Amino acid sequence: MTDYIRLQDGQLDGYAHMIPEWIMESRREGLDAEFWGMEEFGIPCGAAALWREGATKYLWHLYVAQEQRGMGKGSGFLLELLYNAYKEGCEAFAVKYIPGQFPAFERLLDAYPSSRQEEAAGSFQCALGELLSLDVLQGGYGNTRALSECTEESLRPFYRRLSELGEDIVALPVNKKEYLSDYSAVVMEEGQPAGMLLVREDMEGGVCIPMIVNLSKNIAAPIEMIRFAVQKGGRDYPPETPCRFAVVNGTLLQMLEKMGIKSGTKRCLRTIGLSYFAEYEQKAETYLETARSRMI
Repeated sequence: MTDYIRLQDGQLDGYAHMIPEWIMESRREGLDAEFWGMEEFGIPCGAAALWREGATKYLWHLYVAQEQRGMGKGSGFLLELLYNAYKEGCEAFAVKYIPGQFPAFERLLDAYPSSRQEEAAGSFQCALGELLSLDVLQGGYGNTRALSECTEESLRPFYRRLSELGEDIVALPVNKKEYLSDYSAVVMEEGQPAGMLLVREDMEGGVCIPMIVNLSKNIAAPIEMIRFAVQKGGRDYPPETPCRFAVVNGTLLQMLEKMGIKSGTKRCLRTIGLSYFAEYEQKAETYLETARSRMI
């Protein structure tokens, strides 16, 4: 039996392993977030984090335990979150994502009528050799270091800032084992992480840069991080290696376009209108009234 619970502070401990630490810290620091848990016969198997802005509820984080996936648990959980948003008086339910990055989640969203809006973010693709040949990527990489050299404690405030700005397009905190942490770059500002470029191997034999974001005051930091990753990767990967990377900032998109890198898919804001729940309830009430009249 599956149950859905709006979690209170005293209940969060049982779901903490399903919710990124930086989200938990944001709540402790006063961010107005709400948490939901999913249980199967009393055992936690899913968690979600959301926040509300005006009449729109935003999905911040959704997790379903590995052993519960492929069984309809995710779709049931999402439906519960949508219906509760409607019952609270929200008019819309929204989520941001890069198309193709989380296909299973996209299939859940496809079950509902929604609108899509492209944002100033997206993905680009080229060969490693193309990057190595660019003049702009020659030279040093400033105050940039490898992700493998950064501690989790030093990265935590940076993760919180990403979330607050809506630029968290990968699961946080970053699991270094899932990325090529020696090639992934972190730009430092006043001794603290202020920008990040992540690198991981693609299933198709190339490399993927799923996130590049700069929160520092140094406008050259994105170039320096790309230089770092390209020069490090160029030592170990052949020039024909496909490189695909995503960015969440319009300025970075323009910079990459000027560098001659081919544009791909842009980030999507998917908004689901909740009015159909009212229509459903009206139809259900009509059916009940008809059934009652026939019983008299």
